[in-house]
Amino acid sequence: KRKEEEERKRKEKEESSKPTASVGEAPSSSKSSAPKVAPKTVYEAVQYGDADALEELLRKHRDLQGVLNNPPDNPLVCQVARAELNAGRMMEAVVRADAWSLLTQDTEYRGALHIGANLGRLDVCRALLEGRPERVKAGQVLGQQDKRKMNPLHYAVLSGNEELVLYMLD
Repeated sequence: KRKEEEERKRKEKEESSKPTASVGEAPSSSKSSAPKVAPKTVYEAVQYGDADALEELLRKHRDLQGVLNNPPDNPLVCQVARAELNAGRMMEAVVRADAWSLLTQDTEYRGALHIGANLGRLDVCRALLEGRPERVKAGQVLGQQDKRKMNPLHYAVLSGNEELVLYMLD
């Protein structure tokens, strides 16, 4: 029953995010459900999957560290890793704004790489690993353990995404 319920919710979510076109209008090819008005906060940009707006807002923000690390229990980089729309592109924007955000963790000591791996998101994990600062080795990030003593590779295996596991092992 649980699987049926999850499948039903997934289908409803897909249906609600499909763009609709008026008569005489070409359907939009964008997956984003971004509103007609540009997002005013980084959190709205993440919610709507608007990677361009997120990048612009991060570039202009006066307190970049404050916005990246608040709230401490769910930092922005972790919120982006959980995003359903354009998560990979948004993660690239966050890493370009501050590559060190890769090391930010929530209260369970999970970083965005743990979350992306758990969700089987190769695009998110690739953006994080390829955008990391030069002096941070991939092994350091892949070896970070959360409160349960699990690292991102453990989560990648549990996600069942073989391509992600092979990417992390490479």
